[in-house]
This record gives sequence, structure tokens and C-alpha cells, in this order.
Amino acid sequence: DGDVNPQGLAARYAALDNGSTRIGGSALFFPIERSTAAQDSTASGFQLTLDQKASEAWEFGFAAGYYDYEIEAVGTADSGDTRTNLLDGSGAYLSDFDLLNIMTEASFSGFGDRWPLEIKAEYVRNLGADDYDTGYSVSASLGQASAPGTYSFGYGYHVAEADSVFAAFAQDNIPYASNYLQHTYSFSYALSEHLQMNTSLYAYRLKDEILIPFATDDWQQRLRVNLIANF
Repeated sequence: DGDVNPQGLAARYAALDNGSTRIGGSALFFPIERSTAAQDSTASGFQLTLDQKASEAWEFGFAAGYYDYEIEAVGTADSGDTRTNLLDGSGAYLSDFDLLNIMTEASFSGFGDRWPLEIKAEYVRNLGADDYDTGYSVSASLGQASAPGTYSFGYGYHVAEADSVFAAFAQDNIPYASNYLQHTYSFSYALSEHLQMNTSLYAYRLKDEILIPFATDDWQQRLRVNLIANF
């Protein structure tokens, strides 16, 4: 989620950058919660990236990452942190969170500077879970809201099983951090040089309602409107 700001150690390395091909990697380690009575909760991970400019109009990107969450200190965790992750009878996480994450994207500028097209896909697998361990998303956007009066459209489809992601750091656009199906429709409009309006409509429902038997399995909707000022 964009609200999560990791604090700790991070490094980035560029192995190759010749103008058309970029190969690099990054790694991070940061503490999540300190504890005087048990081991600390930490997160570490690395990501390898490849970006390729195939032609004047097409660019492609690929990234593969692995993230290891060591959740030992949960003394201050509440339902807003655990959210839709599975817990055992003592309230501890049922799974470890060892996430394999693969992302691809393609961008096309052949429609002109006004109408760039971007297509993205993402896959996550929690290798520390025995079940409910997979998530994926596909999305596309057309246009860009930059100069006054310009706008863009977007659509995305997202699936996340209950333990496919670490819910405390997952999205907060809808009430479910995992265990959901979601359609996202977005529209952005540049009102002025420094002011942009962004509207997103989320249509979502539980994926595996057997895990939350008293929750509704009906499709629900949430509308969010943001005004973004840049100076």
C-alpha cells in the first residue's frame, strides 16, 4: 500500500543501462515492530528488474521479487493489522509470509503523447502458507492527466486469497485487505496546472466466504474522489 513507508536499510544496483536495456536489483531490510519480551518483527527482501525499449513506441518491464516477513512481535497488533489474514486459536498468524512477487508491464506511445497506453500484470504466491496463498491482478490505463483539460481512464481486476499478502501492509481502498475479488474503474482529470481530480469506483466482494461465514458475499461498491494539489 502507498501509505506504508519502510524505514531501515535499502540498496539499489544498476548492472546494465545502455539506453535501451536496463538491468538492476534492489534489496531492503526494515524493522516492523520492536519487542523487549520476544524477537523483533522484521521484513527483508530483494527485487530484480529488467526494462527494455523494444521500439520507438513499445517499452516492456519485468520484475521478480522475494519478501520475507518475520512476524514475532504482535503485542500491539489489533484487528486493523491482522484484518483478513487467517489466525489460529491463540490469535497468532496461521501462516508465515514468504512472498514471491512477479510483475510485468508494457507501455505503448503510438497513439501520441496525449494517449499513452499502459498494461500491467502482477502475481503473488505466499510460499509460507499451506492454502489460500495466491493473488494476481491485471490493469490497463489510457491517457494522462497532465496539462489542464487532459484526462485518463483506467480499469483493473484484482484477486487476493486470504494469506496471499501480509494484510497489515496491503491495500486499504476497500474493507478487505485480502480474500477478495475486485473491479476498479478510475478516471483522472487535470483541473489546472497544479490541481488534479482522481475518481475511483471499486466493485468488490469476498472471495472465499467460508472463511468469514457471517459476512456478506454480495458485490459492494465504494467511490473515492481525491483532489491532488502539486506545487
